[in-house]
Amino acid sequence: MEENIHSDHRKRLTELIYKSGIENVSEVQALEFILFFGLPRGDTNPLAHRLLKKFKTISNVLNASLEDLTSVLGMGEQCAMRIKTLPSIFELYYKSGAEKDFSDLPALRKFILELLNKKKTEEFFVFGIDSRLKLLGSRKLASGSVDSVSIPRFELLSFINSLKPNFLAFAHNHTNGDVLPSKTDIVSTTELKKICDALGVKFLDHYIISDNKIFSMNEGKTYELK
Repeated sequence: MEENIHSDHRKRLTELIYKSGIENVSEVQALEFILFFGLPRGDTNPLAHRLLKKFKTISNVLNASLEDLTSVLGMGEQCAMRIKTLPSIFELYYKSGAEKDFSDLPALRKFILELLNKKKTEEFFVFGIDSRLKLLGSRKLASGSVDSVSIPRFELLSFINSLKPNFLAFAHNHTNGDVLPSKTDIVSTTELKKICDALGVKFLDHYIISDNKIFSMNEGKTYELK
């Protein structure tokens, strides 16, 4: 009987979110629904309350470490791992549906800013672009702060060999709200140019993203995209 009650609740909540939109239900209901993907059976309401009590927002829940998630009563490792995949699924959805034939650099900058602007940890991406400014593909090369030592050259070479791009653009985000380059960013940009020369592909730019702004290392200029 208890399982039927939970099943009925899941059905009603799913229908409500389908009809009204997940943005129009309470944060607890939204997180309950998200937890359906990690817990195929049972009542997710108590767990949703415990998670929000600990992490305050859904964004913080999705960005929490596996260790922190599993420290919450009722959150098993398998459920936590499934929940942890959701941001990357959202990112894949965005990238696969985004316009990739850019007519100019502002459009490319807008795409990169929207990809990296809201991330809670620093991430370093490479973008392969052809001679018509068409985005051929992108790849996350590193998480955390990036310096010339940590640039994975073998993975970058693999990326180039798979796409045969004319240009490479690089981008990483700052989580402190400051879009201006650090000394490490300046050194890394010089190293990235040398790597591109060595690998026979043109360096387009190295972008830094933070607080809805994007800084072009190539131009030495900050853009704020609306």
